[in-house]
Parts: sequence; C-alpha cells; structure tokens
Amino acid sequence: MRSSIFAADHINDVIHELRAREVGDVHDAKFGALTFQRGLSGLPSYWEGRYVWRSDCSLVTLRIEAASDAERPSDEQRAFIDDLEARYPYFRAGALVLLKPAFSKYVGTQTRLKSMLEEFLLTGVTVPALPAQTVVHEFLYRCSTDPSKAFYVTYENLWAKRIRVDET
Repeated sequence: MRSSIFAADHINDVIHELRAREVGDVHDAKFGALTFQRGLSGLPSYWEGRYVWRSDCSLVTLRIEAASDAERPSDEQRAFIDDLEARYPYFRAGALVLLKPAFSKYVGTQTRLKSMLEEFLLTGVTVPALPAQTVVHEFLYRCSTDPSKAFYVTYENLWAKRIRVDET
C-alpha cells in the first residue's frame, strides 16, 4: 500500500511538473515573442523564440537560459547577443575548425573550407544565464547536404571547445 501511495505521489508530481513546464508567452523588446519553458529533472529553465540573426539575416531559434524560474531575459543577455552578432565572423571561423572534420565523419564527404561557409546554416543560438563564472553558449548548424543532422558547437568563455552531432 505504501509503495502505491508513493507511486501515485510521484506520478502527480510528474504531471504537475509537465503542466507547469510552459508558463506562458511574453513580448521582449529585443527578442520579440518568447515562450517560457520550465526545465525538467534539474535542467535549466529557458525562454524560447525566433530571432532574425543580423549577420546573415537568417531566422534562428533562440534559447535564453533563465537564472531563476520565469525570470525574463536580462539586459546582460541582450548585450551578449549584440556582442555575438558583432563578432559572428570570428565565432563562425572557430566553428568551421570543428565542423569540417565532423562533416566528413558524419556526412561522409569531403569539402573545401570555402564551400563549408555555404554548406552550413546557423539555425539556433543559446544564451547563458548571466552573469556566470564560465560563459557557455552554443551555435546550432544544419548542413544542406544532410539536413537531418544537427551540429552543436559549444563555446566556453567565447572559445569553440567541442562539437556534438545529433540526428533529428
């Protein structure tokens, strides 16, 4: 009997957490329409929206980490995006160093670095909760040769550190 009560309480907790996951929408002056997503199982909560990336006029998905539940994006996060956009050629060059071998491994073809600039499209950006001792953010790229693969380039303190490839 006791275990069934525990199981029922656990199920109720999970249902409550899932219902509370999406808090609602807000309009941010810089980022536009954002939807709050409560993190599950210890993962950070975040705001999600679509944003026109000025560097190449592409529409990207933004994931803006919330420092605490339902805390709206901060001025520091807005300034962070401005800095990323202003220095994007530098970040893209760092990404290409990791993208080229990953492309060859997962897609199975070789390509010249020059054509790599045309091969990958920026489709997502994460913005960390700020301030942070170690600033970690990601750029998500899709390639035209195989759009089913997502290439996540992780930066730590503005240096390209690693790449993760997911099939979607």
